Amino acid sequence: MFSPIVRSAQRISTRTLAQSSSNLSSLQIADAKCNVKHSEHPTSLTHNQKMSSASQFASSVAVESSFEPSIMKNRLALPNLLVDTNDEETVQETSQVDVYHQFQSQPDKVLKSMKLTGSQEKALKKFVIAEQTLNKDNLHNKTAIKWMNAIKFPLLDAVRSRASSFIDSETCRSFISKIGDISDPSTVVVIGNPGAGILSHQFMKKGAKQLVLFEQNSYIRSHLEKIHKNQPVYVAPHSLFSLGENNEHALINLLESEKYNRIKIVQPLSNPTIAKSILTNYTTGIIPFDNKHVELYFVVEKAYGEKLVEMEMVDPLRKHSKSITAWRTFVKSELVCTIAADAFFPSFAPLGFGVHPRKRRADKAVVLRCTFRPISCRGRTLSSTERNLYSMFIRHVMSTSTAKVINSLEKWKPGIGLRLIREGIPLFTCFNQLSSDEFERIFFIFLEMAPEGHSAWQLMSSQNNNCMDWLREFDATAR
Repeated sequence: MFSPIVRSAQRISTRTLAQSSSNLSSLQIADAKCNVKHSEHPTSLTHNQKMSSASQFASSVAVESSFEPSIMKNRLALPNLLVDTNDEETVQETSQVDVYHQFQSQPDKVLKSMKLTGSQEKALKKFVIAEQTLNKDNLHNKTAIKWMNAIKFPLLDAVRSRASSFIDSETCRSFISKIGDISDPSTVVVIGNPGAGILSHQFMKKGAKQLVLFEQNSYIRSHLEKIHKNQPVYVAPHSLFSLGENNEHALINLLESEKYNRIKIVQPLSNPTIAKSILTNYTTGIIPFDNKHVELYFVVEKAYGEKLVEMEMVDPLRKHSKSITAWRTFVKSELVCTIAADAFFPSFAPLGFGVHPRKRRADKAVVLRCTFRPISCRGRTLSSTERNLYSMFIRHVMSTSTAKVINSLEKWKPGIGLRLIREGIPLFTCFNQLSSDEFERIFFIFLEMAPEGHSAWQLMSSQNNNCMDWLREFDATAR
């Protein structure tokens, strides 16, 4: 069978043409435009002689090699049909994918002739750099490079959306070794932005019993389904944390499943939006903590991750913004390891969070283990419904971190001041001067005097704010 990379008709020897004559059906011109062109000129040969098999093959290749950019782009968009192999083995291909790989493996100048957008051209340069880095740093990345090239065109758009994914096999193995036991049948691993499947492939080799991958791009999803054929891997067509939009969301099914009691979620975090979605889903009760142990493994730019961990260590009296209060209230963050940013495509760009300077991309990323805090006071733990009330309490009662406790609380529940005095709560102080325990005690007292269904909660709910508003300033560091 001929090579999937066909350079030009002129470079094909007579011997190769003769050997390939029996396989002409595997390279049929699928494009209607090309078929029409042949049908309009059936007698273009001298003396109306029929083409030999070899001549037909050469003519087909010549037409293929002169496709217009739009036709080539359609070829690149075909779903991948690679079969999963070990790093040392050759990736097997079917005849259906020959033309696909012919153009997928073309030099970058061919891709540029496809009238790529400006962002795609920049992404292509980054793709080439990432490929060169993989070749240079690790000779065992052959499969990773092949899989990346198999979905090269869809991956170019990942640069625009900052959907970073693991691409280095050695980094994947190192990361997996630090997240605990994955071989327990009651543990499921969830991956957001699975990319070409390098990380999920390593998870299966290390003994994971169940994987759930979240990928919205249909071509990448087809690729992932193919390389994980006959493995306990499900590829969901959703965004990982868009839980409130879809009752059939795969993550919701996992959270409600009785089969799994430990869920490890891996998500390269390219911007703060995901953090907002997580808090929204948790405070509204979609993500449980009562009967499920949920671990979030975020991969973030190094300076960004260090800032989140720093929030864990600062004195509670230094609460400066709602964003910090919200995250620290519900999420515990700890540093797991540091890895090179080049182990991802696209690599991490400066993200904000008040980290300066921001002029160049980060050369390091960190892995954070984030777990949810159970909010409790004197032996009582918040229910799922009360978590949502707590989120509203933070947004509305603590109007600003420098607001006086008495002024804010009396506005929503007149007479609460006397109860707080008996409890020993300082009233004429600012919220950012309260300890975490004092803040939680105030909430439980407020909840006791204004239970669920009270007009105060209805008024807060009617103001049409949600958890996304807490973190409006999530890009600004506490000053």
